[in-house]
Amino acid sequence: MQLVQMSHHFSQVLLQRKKANVILLDCTKAFGRIPHGIIVDSLSKHGVTDRLLALFSDYLRGRSQRVMVDGYFSDGQPVKSGVPQGLVLGPTFFTVAVNSLSTCVKLTVLQYADDVVLHRTVSSENIHLRMQLDRARAENFVWPKRETSTEN
Repeated sequence: MQLVQMSHHFSQVLLQRKKANVILLDCTKAFGRIPHGIIVDSLSKHGVTDRLLALFSDYLRGRSQRVMVDGYFSDGQPVKSGVPQGLVLGPTFFTVAVNSLSTCVKLTVLQYADDVVLHRTVSSENIHLRMQLDRARAENFVWPKRETSTEN
């Protein structure tokens, strides 16, 4: 459906002899980067409440990971972002979280799985500056800077 919407929009822009600015984001690595708090807040904003929200929150939070080298395990490190690999709800959690992207950019947002298209019809010459700002906001939303932690 998103492809049909995008094709229709761009054909209309061409028929009107206008231009469109487009940002294509491949969010393949983003599944592991969205902080748990954003996922849980997004679920709450989409109507997940009470015990089900608490269940999802507990499932995501409090996880740790460690590695084994030459038969020795490292200390566990907290996992504060992403969804566990193989989780059936992982793509749904990601989609719900990324749906909030439209609140921080002033572009039309189309999403299919881990691909996101942001676009806008060019209406003035200074739109390029606004597009750059929206691109930076979108990148920061999808790929937030990693928190540095001194916890042991």
